Amino acid sequence: MTYLILDTNVLVSALWRKLDEGKPALILRRCLDRHYKLVYTAAMLDEYEAVLRRPKFKFDEDLITQLLESIRNIGLCADPVSRGLAWPLCVDGDDQGFFDAALDWDAILVTGNKKHYPVNDRVLTPAEFLEGRT
Repeated sequence: MTYLILDTNVLVSALWRKLDEGKPALILRRCLDRHYKLVYTAAMLDEYEAVLRRPKFKFDEDLITQLLESIRNIGLCADPVSRGLAWPLCVDGDDQGFFDAALDWDAILVTGNKKHYPVNDRVLTPAEFLEGRT
């Protein structure tokens, strides 16, 4: 089983296109269909919710609620995660937990912002992840 951690920007991109098209939407749909095992922490869920509910995105509230509930139901809660595992640290301190969890759980971190993370073969863009998997 492939374990995935989805950076918040991947969820935003997937919802932006209403789960109809694009690589982030395809990855999210495959996670929800249990082709991959989603890994998350409580802090990640908090960030997902806070970002997805930002007024500027205007995402449907029911869709956000359903998505978060689905993640809780089908995902693997990775708490607790060791902190400060990865050196060098991530550019954005909020990203460190995503990176640490990927290392702790031997998961792939899918992100649209690779520059926020240390260079590591576990950090892939949606296109890189899907290459050879479709």
